Amino acid sequence: MDSNHRPADYESAALPTELRRPGVCAPKLSHYARATGACRAEALTLRESDRGLPRRSSQNTRERRRELRSVACQSRMDRIADLQVRVCRADLKVGTTSEVKARYNHPVRTWIATVFALSCCAGLVQIDVLAQAKSANKTSTPAKTAWVAPRTPDGHPDLNGIWDYRTATPLERPAEFAGKEFLTDEEVADYERRAAARPDGRNPDDPRTDPSVQPPEWLDYGKKMGPSHRSSLIVDPPDGRIPPLTAAAQAKAAARRAEARTRGGADDPELRTTWERCITRGLPEGVLPAGYNNNIQIFHSPGYVVIVMEMIHDARIIPLDGRPHLPKGSGQWMGDSRGRWDGDTLVVDTINFSEKANFRGAAEGLHLVERFTRTSATSIDYQFTVEDPATWTRPWTVSLPLVKNDGEIYEYACHEGNRGLANILSQARSTERAAVK
Repeated sequence: MDSNHRPADYESAALPTELRRPGVCAPKLSHYARATGACRAEALTLRESDRGLPRRSSQNTRERRRELRSVACQSRMDRIADLQVRVCRADLKVGTTSEVKARYNHPVRTWIATVFALSCCAGLVQIDVLAQAKSANKTSTPAKTAWVAPRTPDGHPDLNGIWDYRTATPLERPAEFAGKEFLTDEEVADYERRAAARPDGRNPDDPRTDPSVQPPEWLDYGKKMGPSHRSSLIVDPPDGRIPPLTAAAQAKAAARRAEARTRGGADDPELRTTWERCITRGLPEGVLPAGYNNNIQIFHSPGYVVIVMEMIHDARIIPLDGRPHLPKGSGQWMGDSRGRWDGDTLVVDTINFSEKANFRGAAEGLHLVERFTRTSATSIDYQFTVEDPATWTRPWTVSLPLVKNDGEIYEYACHEGNRGLANILSQARSTERAAVK
């Protein structure tokens, strides 16, 4: 054995004090030292073999192998010591010192000590081989293959299909979750329980208290929060709330309310909302969860993307060929959209909204940027950012998961059999005539 690798306690053994007398059990000490030295030297040799392990062997694997060898070596040394001490004590009881020496110097005794040393080393070799085999099995086990988005013939991720955006997650973070971006499992379960229990079918934090025009059992805003357990759909600003209105926007809103008090709500059909009039829900209101019809269908080809909204059957035809936006002032209900691919994300930029549009106070100055990223076989990460310096003090962003729907989109025949708007207007006229009398 190389002296450079010799253990520090190679020349000693852990014998009880009463057996450490000159001339007593000295042969035992010698045999035990040889066994101990051989065992530890083999452990050191095996440790050196770690240097030949493949680079992929982890540090934890190496440390575990060393730990196994150390434990095994110490266990075998303890067994040798225990056996030798018991034999030595027995010999002291039945014979003289010279007889004990003779017994320990006997060739059979020497052979037994050698066998112990070899068994120690052999055991370590076996443990090392098993550890290597186990490590090889771990490294050879194929890792789970990462999901890869299917591609269209032009090489882009396939977004085609029907996608459902129902969710119980509120648009803005409720006061009870202030400062808390993500909820615990218990908080999510409680919120979903309250969503299911609300009699009008709306989410727990929906401020509306007026009855819905549809029976509650028809409504389906969504009863489950998103998989991320976010406390709001708004992810920026960090407080999960819509930014404050600018001073100009506040003044504009106050003027609208004052003007509305000078007339009746049903004086003119054009005073009713574009949704009631079956024109449009607008953007991006049309992709926020509503009472029903929370689906979109996406078709895309090398030159265009078409997004069909189930609610009011809006169809957005979005060119992808790099053409510029329409001239400023070309106001449209759904704005003027242009699309492009940013890596694997479809980006849609929309401006030129109609001055009659209204998304929470914003109209012709609204700028909408949407991002569609396929994240799994059943989901798209949909985000949109809105800004209008004349309306909000800063831009704000929503993140909304779209879930694959294997069903169909049905025609939204808004005016078919719809007597609601006609009844609102006729009732208002009847009330006016009664007041004259």
